[in-house]
Amino acid sequence: MSSLQHPLVVAADRLAEAAHRRVNQLQPYTGLPYIAHPREVAALVAQFIATPEVIAGALVHDCIADTDETEASITGALGNEVAHYATELTEQYEHGWTRSRKATSEAARLSSISRNGKSIKCADVTVNVRSIVERSPGFARVYVPEKRLILPSLLGAHPELYRLAAEAVESAERKLAQLPKKPRP
Repeated sequence: MSSLQHPLVVAADRLAEAAHRRVNQLQPYTGLPYIAHPREVAALVAQFIATPEVIAGALVHDCIADTDETEASITGALGNEVAHYATELTEQYEHGWTRSRKATSEAARLSSISRNGKSIKCADVTVNVRSIVERSPGFARVYVPEKRLILPSLLGAHPELYRLAAEAVESAERKLAQLPKKPRP
């Protein structure tokens, strides 16, 4: 049995799919059901980490932030470890903070999360950054530097997942550098 077929991973997939569907969440730019994103993150994690709890954590990594799921509901359905990863990967900031302040705060916070949490975050960064320049070059000019800022905080993640995240950010930076500069008003 592949690690993606483990009963805990299947249960996490069902929970995440239902949670994102309940709030009618779609992927930006593609309009596909949102579950495609956590599945892609989980599949990338599973290439390097076969632990069902970590893969399940990748599947539910956006549930607390984006749906009505809570740490308690995830704990009840999938256990403490999976809920812990979901909580670790939920951004924490005050209402009204600027994107810059949020990114700086996240960089500091992410440096103290678990190795597996960092590994899931690396997969998330990789998946999110791979196509952002083509899909939204304007937003990429803001988003990619935020991911560059958090990369040092993710040291200690699985080395291959960290490498992929760093390469994705570097590739996006090269693509951004080739775009015409924004005209000044």
